[in-house]
Amino acid sequence: MDNKRNFSGLSTEDPPLSRLFIIGPKNLTEESYRNYFEEFGNIEEIWMVTDKNTGEYKGITYIKYSKTSEAANALEKMNGAIMTKYTTRKIKVMIAASRDQGAKRETNEEEKMQRLFIVCPKSMTEDDLYGYFKQFGDPEYVNIIKDRHTRESKGIAYVKYHKFSHAARAFEECDRKYKAVFAEPKNSEPIPKRGESRDFYASTSSALLPSTSRNSSFNSYSINSHVAGPSGANEGYTKLTVIASPDINQDQLWKLFDIVPGLDYCQVRYQGGHMRPARAIGEVVYTSSQWAAHAKEKLHGFEYPPGFRLIVKPIVEGAVQCLNDSDKKKSLMHIAETIAQASSLIQAAGLNPSALLNLGGLGTDSSSQIQCSVTLPDPKPLASIDDECVARCFIVCTTPLPNTVLRDVFCRFGNLIEAYMLANRNCGYARYTDRMSCEQAIKTLHGADINGVRIKVLIAEEQRKRARTDDGN
Repeated sequence: MDNKRNFSGLSTEDPPLSRLFIIGPKNLTEESYRNYFEEFGNIEEIWMVTDKNTGEYKGITYIKYSKTSEAANALEKMNGAIMTKYTTRKIKVMIAASRDQGAKRETNEEEKMQRLFIVCPKSMTEDDLYGYFKQFGDPEYVNIIKDRHTRESKGIAYVKYHKFSHAARAFEECDRKYKAVFAEPKNSEPIPKRGESRDFYASTSSALLPSTSRNSSFNSYSINSHVAGPSGANEGYTKLTVIASPDINQDQLWKLFDIVPGLDYCQVRYQGGHMRPARAIGEVVYTSSQWAAHAKEKLHGFEYPPGFRLIVKPIVEGAVQCLNDSDKKKSLMHIAETIAQASSLIQAAGLNPSALLNLGGLGTDSSSQIQCSVTLPDPKPLASIDDECVARCFIVCTTPLPNTVLRDVFCRFGNLIEAYMLANRNCGYARYTDRMSCEQAIKTLHGADINGVRIKVLIAEEQRKRARTDDGN
């Protein structure tokens, strides 16, 4: 297919979140994608991205559906699937970044796919809304916005689901009087318009490609015609490891490293809690060692998003990398500065200095960092994120705990799906596939101290209401 297509003949945001970004093997065809993905709904367009010079397929595909729910079902069923018998490589499926926001995405991008903003009668309670919207799936919570002084409903509310497909169904099928829209992530910053100096790709490409105008759109760049040849010699590696902000997504990382020609593969995984990861770890592969070295030279230390420097390191096959004396000195100085800044912030906040490491969720063995005032059982495996949630407990902390610590503590009672703090709140939830495990966690942990933080653990409000209904009270 012609790479000059702009995939904009259709309104890519009508309906919202209906366009998929897919990374897969390069031997797949448009017919293959259509055969696998058309079972989920009406496909309006398929665009397979090709190299502008060679015309070769780059392993990136966009699929536009006619309905949000169709894209949601395709994402949940096909992400991680294997589409051909000739390779064991799994495909990566995501919702494509909107063209209005450019390549920039919010920190809690997943939340946008699961949370609806609605208009409701002021006489409705959260119980009323929960009862209505549960017909589309299991809501995580319903929150009516109230006047700060009178505590009366303002006639607007948020409905958050556990799954994107449930939120999409509610968006499409709920009564029109609710005027449901997908809510923007919490604490989202204003997104600069395309062409402004804060546009990520405009500023990135201007920094790396001197002959490109800073005010141009990223999509209009002819990358290969502007990038100078590789400045480094053959360094013997084609793979790079990238440590980046958890805000960055697969689409953004691919486009960033595709500024350098020869990009063959790009994959992102996240470390930390499922809801609030600590950082993104990318693996980037180039077709030649010269281009890999060039990418490392140009992008190591580059700030994206602003304030977060990319760390780009080579992966040398069959060899152990060693830092030279200069790099060791720089690394030690950076570590010392980071520790000093973190210590100052923790002391200024009046927190317990002994919780320094735990506040960041750092370290590979989280159990060695747990200090609890009650005796804890041994850790148990997590249940699948797709398993049915049977019971939830509500967690309140005097100071927010990292999700890694919460997960380590609450998994010890078995059958835990996930434990997490709500964004910018000192409360959260633990979700279980078994009611007995949830009740044991509440009985053991309510009033306990974890790493110097006192927590309260209660049965989630909707669970208490269901229990009263079952008793007939």
